[in-house]
Parts: sequence; C-alpha cells; structure tokens
Amino acid sequence: MNAISPIPPLVNEDGIEFFTFGGHSIRIVRKEVDGRIEPWFIASDVCTSLKLSNPTMSMKALDPDEWSKFNLGGRQGDVLIVSESGMNSLIMRCKRATVIGSTAHQFRRWVTKTVLPSIRETGSYGRPVAAPVDPLVLLQDPATLIALLGVYATKTQVLETANKAMSIDLACAEAVIELQEPIVEAYEEIVDADGLLCITDAAKAIGVAPSVLFAHMRDQDRSEPWIYCRPGRPEVAFQTRLNRKELDQKAVKDPATGRAFLRQQVFVYPKALFLLRAEMVQKERDRRRAAGELDL
Repeated sequence: MNAISPIPPLVNEDGIEFFTFGGHSIRIVRKEVDGRIEPWFIASDVCTSLKLSNPTMSMKALDPDEWSKFNLGGRQGDVLIVSESGMNSLIMRCKRATVIGSTAHQFRRWVTKTVLPSIRETGSYGRPVAAPVDPLVLLQDPATLIALLGVYATKTQVLETANKAMSIDLACAEAVIELQEPIVEAYEEIVDADGLLCITDAAKAIGVAPSVLFAHMRDQDRSEPWIYCRPGRPEVAFQTRLNRKELDQKAVKDPATGRAFLRQQVFVYPKALFLLRAEMVQKERDRRRAAGELDL
C-alpha cells in the first residue's frame, strides 16, 4: 500500500512546484483563467497516481475547459495539464477511487481534504504565507550581520578582480594599437597611392615569386577567385574584382612598335596588395594546421 507523504512542495531544477504522493512527484503549474491564477496539475502525474495508463485518452473524456496544453520550456516542451475540476472528474471516473484503502482512494482523500483546501487558503499546498521581516531587526543579529559582510566582501573582491582584468586587457589593446600604427599608416599610404602594378611587379611588392602569385590568383577553389586563363589567351580578371577596384584590365602597347594593340593584361590596384598578402598568409597557416605543424 502506497503511503501518503503530506510534505510541503519543493521546486525542481526547472522551477516547477511539485509535491510527493506514493513515491513520485505530482507537479503543479499556474494558469490564468478569466483573469484569475489557478493551480493546474500535470496530467501524466495525476494519471500515474490513479493508475490510468493513457493520459491522452483520459483527457478526451473530460470537458474541453478541464484540460489544456502547457509549455514547460526547455527540452520538456508541451505537456497536458488538468484543472481542479478535471482532476475531480478523473477521480470520480476511476472505479478504484471508491475502494477503501486503494491508492486511488488515498489520493482522492488527500487531494480533496488536504491539498486543495491548503492551496485555496495559502496559494500553495503546505506553504504558509511568510510574515514580513523588518531589515533593521535582521541587522541586530550578529550572525546575520557577519554573513552579509561576508557576501559584500566576496562581491567586492570579484569586482576588483574583474576591474584588474579589464585594465590588463585595455593595456594590451593600447600596446597592440601602438605597434600596429605604423602598419596602418603604411596601408593607408599604399591604398591612397596612384598607379597600377602588373602581376609580376605586384609579386615583388609583397615578397613572393611571380609564379606563386599567379598560381594563387588563378586558384578556382576560392569563393572569389581573382583571374582565370583560357587556353592560348592571356589572363582575364573576374568582374567582381574589377567592380571593387582591386584589379584592372587594359590594352597594352607592342614593345617592338610602341603601338597599342588588343592584348589584355591584368593590373593590380595598390589596395589589393594587402588582400593578396593576407590571403596567402592564411592559406599557408591552413596548410600547416592540416599538416599538424600548428595548433588548432
């Protein structure tokens, strides 16, 4: 025979109030009905107490306003809940509830004579309304005062540690800005510079062999390639690079005659030098990580 445990309700890790009957939890949620907050019970918990195996079918036997769905949040999602009148209907429909000594009979007596009257009186089963406490009275208790001072000291120490960490981070950031200032100035000078570079001269400017830069710019595996080359014809710049003024394409002169002729050649804008260099550095880092030469 299951024993009734008339203990005050607890609150689980999800913030749901519950009490115990027969060794398992019966959870309560608060639901607004016609402007009033009413206690509703998780249907599966009630059905377990009444030994009803199918909560969904049990709810269909009730009136529509006696049951509903409720979202508990998190991974639990929607559950079926039953009102006080709905729970009474379930109890009355359960034949075992009239058998003295049965679990359903104990549950009925406990709910109707103890739980519900207590909820109506105090707002929750077994939980009396807390009396107001005067803060000045609490401060007269040495133990309470010591505890409050301990909490204050701990919070102060945490704040001081956080402030020190922020100061260190700020100092590091200022140092990095100071170190990068010449680089930024050089970048701005190059970006604002006039003129164009052929790919060979661009390779020299960023310190790589022309063949390496050509191969990088022809790499079609990139999300945005730079150039492509058709068999037997010179390189052609991708339109996106032309639109962003990273590359240009012009007709060049015949070195023998000095006359212009329709031969396309790709040129690099100064601001694209930094982009190309950054891409090649990142590509080399990715290669070394894949080879296990660098930590991820």
